[in-house]
Amino acid sequence: MFFQPVYSVNAAGLVPCGQSEDDLATTDIVESDTCTTCDVLVLGSRVINFVLFTMTPAIAVLLFLIAGFMILLGGADPGLITTGKNIFKTTSYGLLLIFGAWMITNTILKSIAGNYFDNQPDPWNKVVCVSPAGTGTGTGTGMGTNGGTGIGGGGGTCNGVTCSDTDLDICGSSPTNCSISSVNQWSAQISAAVGTVGQICSGVDTTKLIKAIMANESGGVPRTASDGKSAGLMQLKPETASNYKTQCGVSAGTVVDFAWLNNPANGQAQVCMAIEYMKDKLVSQCGCDVRQLAAGYNGGDFGACAESTNCGSAAAAQGGQCSACSGESFTRRWECFWDNNEHTVCNADRASGSLSVTRAYVPKVNYCYGQF
Repeated sequence: MFFQPVYSVNAAGLVPCGQSEDDLATTDIVESDTCTTCDVLVLGSRVINFVLFTMTPAIAVLLFLIAGFMILLGGADPGLITTGKNIFKTTSYGLLLIFGAWMITNTILKSIAGNYFDNQPDPWNKVVCVSPAGTGTGTGTGMGTNGGTGIGGGGGTCNGVTCSDTDLDICGSSPTNCSISSVNQWSAQISAAVGTVGQICSGVDTTKLIKAIMANESGGVPRTASDGKSAGLMQLKPETASNYKTQCGVSAGTVVDFAWLNNPANGQAQVCMAIEYMKDKLVSQCGCDVRQLAAGYNGGDFGACAESTNCGSAAAAQGGQCSACSGESFTRRWECFWDNNEHTVCNADRASGSLSVTRAYVPKVNYCYGQF
């Protein structure tokens, strides 16, 4: 009866997915909306940890208390004292057996998984799910998005032919797997980097933005992009990262390449480089806005945050000037779906490249920003 409230609160955090925001409103846990096969393993791990670290200690304490009272109150009854001592001994052996088996099993599983213990940010006994790396193109930093479609239309007053990506919610958020557990393993490094170089700009939570971008770039796992142009937690291009290495405590003589970016030991420095890049290059172009900074990070090579020609004032004579999202003073390049002022030609499938990847990327970063 005494411990049941504790069990009830902790049990709310056992299920790693499939919970609505209302279900999570009373807890400190924010998880993915969509259940995957890996989530079953996470659930099993959490159930085991719940039994081991919540229920088992409580039961052991209760047994020790009972045994202690039996010994103290046994008086002239040797049998009662003997029973108390046996409870002490049996409970102690039971704890050693339970936790010993747990430690050995986890050690074997992690050893089979490979060199897990080398430079890993997460606890050795924790099961973590990660989302696959993105495949999009980006600027000196952003290289990936998980693709997919958003909800609703572009919003605002933009009209034209229906393009393959006009169903994306470029003005809002698109639910996605934010790899919360994996990304949060880097919280200490992210906080340290922010403490070193400061906030990106006023009004944007730098820690949350970095986590949201990391979730969509790498899922919290250092790796090289499928196109071989960027790598690491923040999917930086080596040449971009090198521009900011001295500001982030990396010696001028250090060669920043794919191997360096994928080394977990360099996670804090890489986060620092990403922050410095956004402060140096993106704030002036994109403003202090989560959506626009995400667009610049992913599509900077294409001038993503510049005012659109085909949806801007230059298209007014042909009826193409429009507001893609309400509240914006002008439509930016990444927000415009069309390649001409009359809005009869889509740019999503342009052979020379387009910002359609960025249009899919931004709503997901915006969604994850709200999850962290």
